[in-house]
Amino acid sequence: GQIEIKVSSFLEYELCVIKPFVIELLDRLTLDEFKDYANELRTKFEKIPEIPAEIVPADSVFREFIG
Repeated sequence: GQIEIKVSSFLEYELCVIKPFVIELLDRLTLDEFKDYANELRTKFEKIPEIPAEIVPADSVFREFIG
């Protein structure tokens, strides 16, 4: 049979880097039906320390998401 393998390339520091991007998007959300969920996510992200995107290596695949 076929073998299925799942590989996660997630690095914990990535949440710290995307924090300002996520908060900005949540603050711009205009659909009322998602406001409660957006506020819940914002509260969780506010607890995460922020790391400047400049520390992400130029050749990192993560750059696709942060520019």
